[in-house]
Amino acid sequence: MSAVSIEFSEKYYTTAEAAKMLHVTPDTVKRYCNQDPQRLKGIKVGNGWMIPRSEIKAYIANEGDQGRPRNRRGRAG
Repeated sequence: MSAVSIEFSEKYYTTAEAAKMLHVTPDTVKRYCNQDPQRLKGIKVGNGWMIPRSEIKAYIANEGDQGRPRNRRGRAG
């Protein structure tokens, strides 16, 4: 049996690596990849995902670091 070699023209990251770059949890990255339509495009590999560098850059440019919405109610007290 011969080994299969795949060459990528782009760098791909695991869900854990992508999560660190996006400041979210690996489960959040998986959820983004599983959404329909995908919020973060990736390639399904076994139980995990491989996310291309270009997708991470696009996510950061479009949605990154927006944070949680602020509470619109005034503070009590």
